Amino acid sequence: MNAFNARRDEDVRKLKQLEQATSGRIRVIECSGHPISQISLRYQVRTAGDDRYPVKSLSEVDAIIQLSSRYPFEEPSISVRTKVFNPNIYTSGRVCLGSKWIATEYLDLLAQRLFKILSFDDSIINVASAANGDAARWYLRTKHSNPQSFPSDSLVGATVNQKPAVRWTDDPESQTAKVIVSCPHCRANIRLPSGRVGTVACPTCKNSFSAQT
Repeated sequence: MNAFNARRDEDVRKLKQLEQATSGRIRVIECSGHPISQISLRYQVRTAGDDRYPVKSLSEVDAIIQLSSRYPFEEPSISVRTKVFNPNIYTSGRVCLGSKWIATEYLDLLAQRLFKILSFDDSIINVASAANGDAARWYLRTKHSNPQSFPSDSLVGATVNQKPAVRWTDDPESQTAKVIVSCPHCRANIRLPSGRVGTVACPTCKNSFSAQT
């Protein structure tokens, strides 16, 4: 297996780990292509289907990640197949991710980013260069009149029972050795046990990322 195919297989593995960590709120539905070029996801997330939110809301959203032949050096594209109303999602369903793609990031982080977009997380919603201007104006009005309705959802409740926050494989020989890992979100340095693989919750920015030490 070449490195490009191995990377895609590792992405799927991490997405399935995320599915377990979120109790199925971000779920892998299907992977297709040889090598894998399309991944279908299903989100259990409260979000807006139109401007009637929060009176009426959606609870399930389907999305597709497309990988080009040059992935991971070329940014993946992600689109939602369920009609949603969001400042960062075009009416066609294409998602504006709002940040530069980093080849060392895995798709589990991309999947979590989309959850934050769908739930109107303040840390990621961008109305200054909105993909949907009508949705951006609606969001500002509705957030002002119904601030308690935003963000509309969170993964915190789904991951709070995962122990520990940093999940590592057991390796007694590496209990004392430490390495420094940089958070891909905020660049904070984190001391971690060496010889491990798992998901790290950054204590500085609170975002999660996969790491191998």
